[in-house]
Amino acid sequence: MEFENKSVIVTGASRGIGRGIALGFGRAKAAVLVNYLKQSAAAEEVVNSIRSMGGRACSYRADTSDPAQVEAMVRHAQEQFGPVDVLVNNAGIPGPFAHLTGTSVEEWDRVMAVNLRGYFLCSKAVLPSMLARGKGAIVNVSSLYGLRGEPNNGAYGASKAGINLFTQTLALEVAPKVRVNAICPGHMTTEQNWDEIRTWAEERGTSFEYERDQLWASIPLKRPGNDEDMANIVLFLASEASAYITGQAIVIDGGFNLR
Repeated sequence: MEFENKSVIVTGASRGIGRGIALGFGRAKAAVLVNYLKQSAAAEEVVNSIRSMGGRACSYRADTSDPAQVEAMVRHAQEQFGPVDVLVNNAGIPGPFAHLTGTSVEEWDRVMAVNLRGYFLCSKAVLPSMLARGKGAIVNVSSLYGLRGEPNNGAYGASKAGINLFTQTLALEVAPKVRVNAICPGHMTTEQNWDEIRTWAEERGTSFEYERDQLWASIPLKRPGNDEDMANIVLFLASEASAYITGQAIVIDGGFNLR
C-alpha cells in the first residue's frame, strides 16, 4: 500500500499506537503531520524517522479538544503538504481507573473532551476539503473497551463506545465520498497497558510480571498487539484496498474478546 503524494494527519502521534501508525505511513511514503501535545522531542524523533525512510513529515503541537488549535493544525497540514487525504484520530487519554463514584466531574469531562470531542473537531476540520474533492478516509482509534464493559473504567469505556457510534453516523453522512472506520485494539505493548497491569497487581497483591504473563496467556494468539499490527490495519482502511468498507469498528485483539 503506497501513499506517495498523500497527505496524512495522525493525532497523538508522538508515542504509542499513534507513533506506530505515523511511522507506517512514513514507510508508505506519505507526507505526515505528527500531532502532539506535550512530548515535542518524541514527536521530532518520529518526524526524523519518517524523513529517513523517504517520506515527508512535520510535527505540530495542538490540543485536539480545542477548536481553534485544531483548525490551525489542519491549515498547517494543508500549507505544508496540500489537502488532507487521510485523518487518523488517535489522540486520547486513559482517564481515571476508578469506580464511577470516585470519578470527579472534571476527570469525566476531560476524558470526553479529548477522546470524543477531539475526534469530532478534527473530523469536522478536514471534511469540507475531502467532500469538495470527493475523496478521503478517516480512521478512528477506539478500543475493545468501547465494545464491552470493564469495572473501574467507565469514563474511558463510554468515550470509546461513543467513538464507535460516531464512526457509524459519520460514515453514513459522508458516503459515498469519504469512508470512515474505526479500529478497536485489545491489549497492547503501550504505557497505558503497563499502567493497567500495574494497577491489577497492586489490587491483587501480585507482581507486574505475574499479571502481565497471565494476560498474555489469556489471549488466543498468546501475545499482545504491537505498533506494526495497528499500522497495518490503519493503512489498509485508509487505502483503496478497503474501498468497499465503511462504518466498521474492527477488533484487533488477538482473539481476546472471544474468550
